[in-house]
Amino acid sequence: RDFSRESHSIEGAPEDDDDDRPNLRTLEMIRNVLGARPVSTRSDATALLHQRRERQIFFMESFIGFAIFVNTILLGLSADLHPSWDGWIIIDALFAAVFLAEVSFKLRVFGARQFLSGPDRLPNLFEVMLVAFAIFESFLA
Repeated sequence: RDFSRESHSIEGAPEDDDDDRPNLRTLEMIRNVLGARPVSTRSDATALLHQRRERQIFFMESFIGFAIFVNTILLGLSADLHPSWDGWIIIDALFAAVFLAEVSFKLRVFGARQFLSGPDRLPNLFEVMLVAFAIFESFLA
């Protein structure tokens, strides 16, 4: 018997042909582990993926907000305490890398089209410009 050709979908659910998305069985196992009802339709799977994406965005935005706060504090300290210390350059480069990772994360989550032409395109483009300047500044230092 050839098991490689058997269907791995939930009974009555449509096949999930997208390779970049988890199949319905995987999503059902995740929901069962979390104690939720089983996934039975593509709309349930889409809703679960949307919730996961929203949670990832929330945690990333919270982390970046904290990073901006810490960066601001360190910029103030660098102006008051030993402004000529070479360690400030390394710290600044690390923050530039964190902000570059944020832009990369947003591009991956939203896709280039949504990121560059969606409702938040102007703040996104401004953020890309700030990150580019931070990286350029790191190379100059």
